[in-house]
Amino acid sequence: MSLPHYAADPPGLAQSAPPVDPEMLQRLRRELGGNEDSLGHVLSAYLTELGSLRDDIRRSSEALAVDPVKYTAHRLGSASMMVGATRLAGLCRELELFEGLFGDERIDCLVASIDAESEAVHKAVAELLASGRR
Repeated sequence: MSLPHYAADPPGLAQSAPPVDPEMLQRLRRELGGNEDSLGHVLSAYLTELGSLRDDIRRSSEALAVDPVKYTAHRLGSASMMVGATRLAGLCRELELFEGLFGDERIDCLVASIDAESEAVHKAVAELLASGRR
């Protein structure tokens, strides 16, 4: 199944962009007073939530539970925007605002896109934490 343009590449967010926007990450670093340990704690907490929220979206979608899907997409999107995972945040926002019904292929595509992008973000954040190059 091919992804619709909007699910694969939200407007203004090129697929070639890194999973985590370095400028947004720098902004977060500044907001934390430049403290690398604090940034590391935030990113570690985000990784823990990322997997859990992604799994919740998938399970709720499979159960055709509209409200939990939208609520969880909102939570994941907000957390992702904070750490600079802007493409993932955009996909979550699209799912949160989607007005279609389950069974609509576009929902399945959005959930699949969120799943794939979550994997890319997880890998990028884990590499940042492991390298100390936050």
